[in-house]
Amino acid sequence: MKNPFDSLNAILKSDKKPEKRMIRHSREREIIDICLNRLSQSEMGQELVDFVREYDIKISVLRGAQNRDYAPSKEAVFISVSESMDINEPEITIHMAGAIRECSHEYDPMLCRVSVDRGESIYIHREEQKFDDKMYWKTGIVYELGKIAGKTEFIDSFTLMGYSNLIDIYENDLTKN
Repeated sequence: MKNPFDSLNAILKSDKKPEKRMIRHSREREIIDICLNRLSQSEMGQELVDFVREYDIKISVLRGAQNRDYAPSKEAVFISVSESMDINEPEITIHMAGAIRECSHEYDPMLCRVSVDRGESIYIHREEQKFDDKMYWKTGIVYELGKIAGKTEFIDSFTLMGYSNLIDIYENDLTKN
C-alpha cells in the first residue's frame, strides 16, 4: 500500500537551500534600504523612519503575487512584493509607509487595536479609524514626494493603485487651511 504522505514528504524534502524555500523576497535588504531612503525624503515619511529606529521595528519583505502591506504586531511590519517587480517601483515604498504607519497605531492609545469583546461596533469603528489614518499618511507621503519633491512617479503609482482622488482631496484641504 502506498504511503499517503509520500507526495507531502517529497515536497518538504527539498534539495534547495533553506533560504530558497523561504518566502522572503530575494532582494529584501535592498528593498528595505530603498524604501527607508525614499521615505526619509518626505517630512511625514521621516517620522515613520524615526519611528522604525526608535522602536526597533523589524521589517520583512515577502515574495507574493500581490503587492500589499501588513503589520501583525507592534514589533514588526511586512510588505509583499512580486519577484518580477522592479525594486525601484514607488508602489513598494507606498506599501512600506502603510505598513509602518499601521504598526505605529499600536503605540497610540487612540488607534491601538481593540478586542471584539468590547463590542462589534467599537471594533469596527476603530478599524475604520486605523484604515483612514493609514490612507491619510500614505496620501501625505505621496503628495510630499510627488508634488513637493517632484517625483511624479509616486503620484502616477498612487493613481494606478486607484487613489488619485485622495491626492486631489488632500491638496484641496491644504489650500483651505
